[in-house]
Amino acid sequence: MLQRGNSVILTADATGLYDSESGVSQEPEPASDTALRQHLLNYPQYFSTINASLRVQWAKDNLQNELAQHNQKRSKFEEAQALLLKEKEEIEAKKLLELRKEVVRLWIRKEEKNWAQKKAELVDENKELEESIGRELRNLHELRNLHEEKQEIPRTALRRPY
Repeated sequence: MLQRGNSVILTADATGLYDSESGVSQEPEPASDTALRQHLLNYPQYFSTINASLRVQWAKDNLQNELAQHNQKRSKFEEAQALLLKEKEEIEAKKLLELRKEVVRLWIRKEEKNWAQKKAELVDENKELEESIGRELRNLHELRNLHEEKQEIPRTALRRPY
């Protein structure tokens, strides 16, 4: 609580509010009080006769039932929010797990596709090699047959007539 007229000065520190006069630390105000305080500051024309530091207390005094219901709803909301945030974290973890798995599956498919391509290339190379054996053997047979035919020609046939 800040009051300049009474020389009571409250300052905020890491543990809450500190009263410099008495040396007593006070608990920080609840978030709902802070939010209400900020909201009331937006409407100074309706609260000009009430000191700014007392406006939240005025609301608590004059709207006890409504603020009590509101605080119950806030508690329920905060519980639901905590559950939803936990669920969100679990979903994000699940999403990340599934995406990581899919990245590995993608790599597996890519590897297997490369293997299939290499296998097809090797099968083609082996087939070509088998065919080349047949071609080269035929060529050798033809060459041998040609060579044998040349040897069978009588020498007399090779002489020139005079």
